[in-house]
Amino acid sequence: MRLHRLTLADDFFESVKVGQKRFAIRLDDRNYSPGDLLMFHRVVDGVMSSEAVGPYCITYLLKDWIDGLCDGYCAFSFECL
Repeated sequence: MRLHRLTLADDFFESVKVGQKRFAIRLDDRNYSPGDLLMFHRVVDGVMSSEAVGPYCITYLLKDWIDGLCDGYCAFSFECL
């Protein structure tokens, strides 16, 4: 289990914060795994703010699905701890 600190654009950040968004599609450059923890940091106008939410836990991971994801990308769901 690893902790990933990720940035999110303001609109997406707010959706995660209020519980509407519980999935992400990301470049799989971190080798995400179920059970990994996530902290999301708000980005406003291209600048990372000090505001963060989490931790969240990856509950489901989808990768290497050639019919729906670009090469090197993954989709995962997460829940608040």
